[in-house]
Amino acid sequence: MNTSLDSLEVLLTRLEADPSASLSARERAALFAQAAHVYASREEVSGAQRAEWEAKLFSSAQWHSSFKDQEPYADCSTWATPDAIAYFAARLAQTANPFHAARYADFLWEKSAQGRQKFDYGRRAVAAHLTCVEIYAQAQEERRREWRGQPWPDGHYSPQISDAAQRAWRLACQLTEAELIDEVKALLFGTIARMEQWANYQWCTGLVAALTRTSGRPTRQIASTDWESLLHTVDRALTFLATCIDERPGQALLYFEFQRTYHRLRVDVLRAGGYPEADRPTAQCAIAVLYEAQATYAVAHGWQQCAVADFLAKALDIYQQMGDVSRGDALKLRIKDARRAARGEMRTFDMTDTVAVDDLNRAFAQLQRDLSPERALVALATHLLPHVGVVRHEVDGRIAESPITSLFSYAAVDNDNLEATARTSAEIAAMHTAQLTAHLLQFGAQYFFYAVPHLRTAHGLKADGLARALARSPWVEPRNRVFIQRGLRRYYAGDYISALHVLIPQLEDVIRHMLPALGVATTSSEQGVEREKPLEVVFDRDRERARLRQALGEDLWYTLRVALIDKWGWNLRNQIAHGLVSEEECNEVRAAAIVLLLLNVTHVELTQASATPEAATSVEEQGHE
Repeated sequence: MNTSLDSLEVLLTRLEADPSASLSARERAALFAQAAHVYASREEVSGAQRAEWEAKLFSSAQWHSSFKDQEPYADCSTWATPDAIAYFAARLAQTANPFHAARYADFLWEKSAQGRQKFDYGRRAVAAHLTCVEIYAQAQEERRREWRGQPWPDGHYSPQISDAAQRAWRLACQLTEAELIDEVKALLFGTIARMEQWANYQWCTGLVAALTRTSGRPTRQIASTDWESLLHTVDRALTFLATCIDERPGQALLYFEFQRTYHRLRVDVLRAGGYPEADRPTAQCAIAVLYEAQATYAVAHGWQQCAVADFLAKALDIYQQMGDVSRGDALKLRIKDARRAARGEMRTFDMTDTVAVDDLNRAFAQLQRDLSPERALVALATHLLPHVGVVRHEVDGRIAESPITSLFSYAAVDNDNLEATARTSAEIAAMHTAQLTAHLLQFGAQYFFYAVPHLRTAHGLKADGLARALARSPWVEPRNRVFIQRGLRRYYAGDYISALHVLIPQLEDVIRHMLPALGVATTSSEQGVEREKPLEVVFDRDRERARLRQALGEDLWYTLRVALIDKWGWNLRNQIAHGLVSEEECNEVRAAAIVLLLLNVTHVELTQASATPEAATSVEEQGHE
């Protein structure tokens, strides 16, 4: 018998004989990957190919992604050949291991052609997933017995339970067989009850979300009493999280976010269960109340007042959308008080984890000694940009430390419109990166806000002097100079609404004026009509993005994107262009941030390399999205 086949059969036999929860899908994938490496080193092509297929299959569709409403096995398109499909069909016919059967049948359901056999694969996958749920649940119960007496609930196998149960439900809904749907529904409700006993609410609410996202026959087969049960589950999860905030204050920010996620889930349950429309604003109002509660908690625990103001502003936005004028007026006063108090914090708070305000003060003092007031302000503006590489590293670390943060779907809602969603792990990481960058830009802008009047008092740097310094930039056209001067005058006068409405279009025009020097057209032709390219195209389309990113540098390019057009950031350009910006958003910090960014962009010096298509392509290939 062929040596490579013997070796692969030994490995398969060992894994086949282990129907317990002792090996995760990742661990099985790692074993097959090791086998593929050994076969490749021996130049045994056939064995290496099959082992590699097994490794790729078990490393695909991990539990982060299987219930995020995305295409399953989307990463298999490059290797899911007819030979691979035939191999897994043969493996499914041989295996009695439920973990293998679930993965093989699930894959074949997704990749096989339409026909009776495809539905057989679907039914086999559902049955195998249900068996896996029970095996994982028994393993969890055993682990709980071993860990009895521990102060915090253990949920070691909860991700696998939730993944298998939700995947079974999704497949049953796709098969549209009433008996199968009823069987899986019963398992989901039983699993939810089990997880509640274990206090693993973060996972059982995922099952609740899976039930609410279905439509058609599956939803009709969920009785009104079942919807009531799901509401009670969400309510108990909210109560549990309230105790978590008291017991684990170090993770309060995370728990407040979970509470808001659960309240949004409550709205979804009310909608899916057919409850009256009048019940839904109550849950929406609860989200605003949570923001207020978080602001109160922040004050009591010494958080920065700028964060307090941010929480209150989010609550105000919800109340305004609901038309609750009385609460809105009271909140406006609290927001103004918080922002006023934030001005006194500049001597104490840290701008980042490594750079304190005292360090900035020393650096700024040195800049004033060495440079003219205008150049000192430009150098300070460059110094205050968020370091995007550090931000991404921080986000990756937070997700690795608390992977639960990537298990929820997130939505950005503004003026009752769904602006953006984050469902996949990559989308959620991008969301956190944009939000943290905006947070750091806010801190940097606060320091900048207090530096400008200092330069005015100590060195006589007025609005017109700063405008003249900007006008010397090759990226500022003569027609824009008067607008920049007027915008800076309004900024110096404290009229931040006018300053933002004047300066943001000028900042956009400066960026556009830079594009021809990069070899990128600022317009596109459609049916013979020339139109200016939307700013989203300039920042996000491959060709434009690569060259602009190279010219501006990663920190400035990404920070501009977050401030101007990112739905998870400030999105100020679109908010102002469409008349959607609120009075509270036109504050001194955001106006300072736009001046800071304008200083950075107008003082960009293009190198010969940044203006060449080859260099831009190279940067794009190496860049980290």
